[in-house]
Amino acid sequence: MATSTAQPQHYNQDCGFNFQSCTGSSAGLWWCVDCSTRICDGCWPVVPGHRDGATARDGQPHEKTDSRRHDRLREILNPPVTEDELERLHAADLETTWFGISKNRSHQPCLLDGGIYNSLVAQCPFHDGPKYPQLVSFIGQTNAGKSTLIKMLIDHAETQSNLASYASPVVGSSIHSRAPTSADVHLYADPRTYPSSRPQFYADAEGLDAGEEIPIGAPSRRKSKLHRTRGGGKRILEWARSAEQRERPYIVLELYPRLLYTFSDVVVFVLRNEKTFEKTGLVRLIEWGAASLETSVNQPTLPQLVIVVNAATVNVATQQEWDVDYATENLLRSVRPSLQKKTYFKNLAQSWSSKGWRIDSIDDLIRCYYSSFSVVRIPAEGRYTLLDRQIGALGHAINTCCKESFNAKRRANMLSNSDELSIFLHSAFDHFTRDLQTPFNFIEISRRNNPIPQNFGGHILQLAISLHKQDPEEDGKEIFHMLSCFVASSVLLDCVRHRKGLPYDHITDYDDYFHYALQEYCKYYSPCTFANDRGRCVNTRSAHESKGHQDQRGRIIASGSYQSDFTYDGYCDIWAENLDRDIVSCQRKLGELRDQAVSDENPALRLHKTAMDRFYRAFDTAKDFQSHTVCFSCLMGIPQHSLPCGHVLCTPCVKDYGRSLNSSEYILDRCPLHSDDSSWRDGCVIRFKPDLAGVRVLCLDGGGIRSIVELEVLRAIQKVVGDGIPIRAFFDLIVGTR
Repeated sequence: MATSTAQPQHYNQDCGFNFQSCTGSSAGLWWCVDCSTRICDGCWPVVPGHRDGATARDGQPHEKTDSRRHDRLREILNPPVTEDELERLHAADLETTWFGISKNRSHQPCLLDGGIYNSLVAQCPFHDGPKYPQLVSFIGQTNAGKSTLIKMLIDHAETQSNLASYASPVVGSSIHSRAPTSADVHLYADPRTYPSSRPQFYADAEGLDAGEEIPIGAPSRRKSKLHRTRGGGKRILEWARSAEQRERPYIVLELYPRLLYTFSDVVVFVLRNEKTFEKTGLVRLIEWGAASLETSVNQPTLPQLVIVVNAATVNVATQQEWDVDYATENLLRSVRPSLQKKTYFKNLAQSWSSKGWRIDSIDDLIRCYYSSFSVVRIPAEGRYTLLDRQIGALGHAINTCCKESFNAKRRANMLSNSDELSIFLHSAFDHFTRDLQTPFNFIEISRRNNPIPQNFGGHILQLAISLHKQDPEEDGKEIFHMLSCFVASSVLLDCVRHRKGLPYDHITDYDDYFHYALQEYCKYYSPCTFANDRGRCVNTRSAHESKGHQDQRGRIIASGSYQSDFTYDGYCDIWAENLDRDIVSCQRKLGELRDQAVSDENPALRLHKTAMDRFYRAFDTAKDFQSHTVCFSCLMGIPQHSLPCGHVLCTPCVKDYGRSLNSSEYILDRCPLHSDDSSWRDGCVIRFKPDLAGVRVLCLDGGGIRSIVELEVLRAIQKVVGDGIPIRAFFDLIVGTR
């Protein structure tokens, strides 16, 4: 009789054992690392190595890992080993470049802006309101596993939520085990938060110990170069003058931390060997923070810190090491003696103590550079279920830190949406490519980013800010005391110009503007008044909490909260009383000067001119008070007409102080803001556009080499018109695109 080749009914071709208890293909499959095979639920307890009391080589029971999860993690941990496949992956990864190092045709080092941030924001599926991106920077030494961790975090989020595939880093391959993998800084979206109002972006940074060897992922190694950048292109590193400053290690060490530390909500420091944390890891971590701490002022919050002990050994005696709180305390406990033993830490502690900080432990020292501190252990390859759980713990720790950072920025009223953050980032690129030493000022960029309202209150605020810039030592009380007479005179002039009646009868119409100017100045522009022998604090109330007292060079000069006896609550009544008194005084003087003329314009103008002259003479001259958003003559109008001295006046002021030549032209002999030292021989002719005329705009579109056609057409038109009238005279604004 022939032997049948049919398999038993219970046979499961995917199960590696197929005992009588085999549950068949309908049941779930598990992977056992120690048995190196897939096993079904029915066979798992029957396997000899899985019986009660049996342990694996690490003293732990055989781990039951979901087969599909094992396959995904193993694929990440064991990347492709062929050169062609690696080339394909690295070429594709160029599209995720955020910023990095490049050279122009003159071989000058440049900062390359890859534009991925704007692309990620533009493609974000959340459309129900503003987005508030949060940056999570992964730093550490070369080959510490930063790219691997980001890839596992993205994969974990995709698996948990059944999401589509997202871009993720290229993991180092065994064929390049000694060479650095990641070049520059790449940006990736977190799948869990990307569709929300607070998307988290993972920044994969080049190793802190970058050498001269070009990383495997560098664009210069690619057969296919990075496509045309989507961002701001290349910025020359103007400070890179010496041979050392032009080298990659110097740029990575000095420039990258200034950008990442300044804008990161969370810094994830990846450590491969926890035994060397005290000697090298902790020193690098604090050096990285110290290099950047004093390179920005008015920073709303310090970054949160998560230390990842990567590829940690699995020890049966210390299972609680996988708990985040225990791991944090344990690592701190191991390095506490270093505060007294290691000269570097001792000197730092003494420096901070001399500024008023209490440094009793290494934890206190770390918190001088980071808002919070936690430790997550990631096991070495082999325990895939534990690995998956710890990746989840890392994601949870990052999410918690992002929430804390978000709340801190919201408390400081310095929360940036996606568009505002883009402006901050590009401003920082511009700033740090020009100068590495001058601190990046968040408040200064915020002023440009969020223009002061074009109303009377905003104009008073603009003038107050200009006064402070002229004399940074001037007290806020004195600034607003001097402003009072000028503002009152502006109210008088406004009432007369528009025939509103007596100024005092309309004072309540202006109250909101008065209070707005004072409140905004106190909150965002009035600096802390603390000073000592190290310097004077420049931080404002809204951004003082994170670093304490800083001078204009970014140096931290002392601990402590915002100090000032000039506050809105303390001065608002005085401000109101001064304005009330000065408006009454202006009204009385107007009555004394009033004659039988139909219009009160001339006496009111004389009064205002006197008040304006007195105001600006207190600062020697008005030459330095210039603005393109406020008419510093009347504080009411929008400036539109430029004068030879650089001042810009509104239309009513030009007509008040000028002489009419015809219906559309006025001439001024001098600038009303400083008439004593501004006299123009031929006068300054101001031409007004007819009321019904529109704005004339010429837009020259790009198109590469084809754009020369537009210029040739314009030149042909100019020849026909003749040289007597330049083409530009026909337009109010000429713009070009690229």
